[in-house]
Amino acid sequence: MKSFDALYEAYGARIYRFCYRLCGDKTDAEDLTQEVFVAAWQSLPRFAGRATEQTWLYLIALYRWNRIRATRPPDTVTLLDNDACTCGSPLSRMMLDEAIDSLPPDMREAFLLVKVEQLSHREAAAVLQIPVGTVQSRVFAAVQRLRSLLSEEAPLPEETKVHA
Repeated sequence: MKSFDALYEAYGARIYRFCYRLCGDKTDAEDLTQEVFVAAWQSLPRFAGRATEQTWLYLIALYRWNRIRATRPPDTVTLLDNDACTCGSPLSRMMLDEAIDSLPPDMREAFLLVKVEQLSHREAAAVLQIPVGTVQSRVFAAVQRLRSLLSEEAPLPEETKVHA
């Protein structure tokens, strides 16, 4: 296992981005990211290496987020980082954000891990602690639902469309 600094250097930005997409607020995402790395540091002696460090950190983030989410109503989630994204209009990004936010949590989590964070289905299954086939079906269902929702609205520019 890497040192704490090396672990944060390697995965801090990815975990923050994932946390931001889960909770939709920069301050909450910073807090959640901090919780993830504190929890990882505290449980470091129990890390058995059965999963990759990255998968383990995503699992902690998802676990912590689900505990937080259970105590408060859902917020709007931003899929695209508006500060860094130059694709599509603000309306297109807003439509995509709203469509993703409307997904059931299990579909949304699988979609974000596979399609946004670029984890393999196997890695996402390890994070979500479900079979690979279930991840595949949730991602497929999420993509189909997003296509349906977005086709009802104005078409999005090509670079912001979701592709299976």
